[in-house]
Amino acid sequence: MASPRGVDAVERALNVLTCFDVAGETLTLAQLAQRSCLYKSTILRLAISLQRRGFLRRDENGRFSLGDTIRHLGDLSRISEELENAVHPELKFLTTTTGETVSFYVRKGRHRILLFREVSPGSVRHYLVEGGRHALFVGATGRVFKAYSSSRKDKELSNIRRRGWVVSRGERKPDLGAVAVPVLNARQELLGVLNVAVTLSRLTKISERKVRALLIEARTRIQPRVAHMDASMIVGAFDKERRQ
Repeated sequence: MASPRGVDAVERALNVLTCFDVAGETLTLAQLAQRSCLYKSTILRLAISLQRRGFLRRDENGRFSLGDTIRHLGDLSRISEELENAVHPELKFLTTTTGETVSFYVRKGRHRILLFREVSPGSVRHYLVEGGRHALFVGATGRVFKAYSSSRKDKELSNIRRRGWVVSRGERKPDLGAVAVPVLNARQELLGVLNVAVTLSRLTKISERKVRALLIEARTRIQPRVAHMDASMIVGAFDKERRQ
């Protein structure tokens, strides 16, 4: 089966962008024409649109370089990969160790989005879908988000920030409990929330303490790897992936 035909103008524009081989490289119009095998007049027309969208820059000497949009897209791609590499192994470890469903949420506007999850291997389990949107301030995870989004002097929210964990029982579903911990960056800003969902029949005081300790250990391993990140960049990175 023949490959579907693309858009010629888009392919020519991408051809221009891929002429740059070295970080910080600047090229003349003649060099771009030589590397891309396009006419100078074609490159100049494409450059207008590429400059408007920030993919290309042209200095006062007429030399071209890659624009800030390229750097921004590269940052988004790097952040999504780095976050997944930092979080996913810990989710797998927590699921294996606890036998429960483990998840990682980020905030987007008035909702929280499930970025990653590992589902319990047990027959009685809490099943979640990655990319799902949930009520922001409900349950253990919701209370963590509330604690880091409110500037009010609230004793309960202050305690959550101080101790670094939350336990809920039956708040989202009557037969379900959860333990959640915040994941912070170097500026102590909330990036996301790690959550272990446990059916109430299994959420004893002993199991709660065990799960809480394991979550705190996992967070301790994750945070140095995500300390440079920003919450808005994380959401932007994964929004890009879902639209592709």
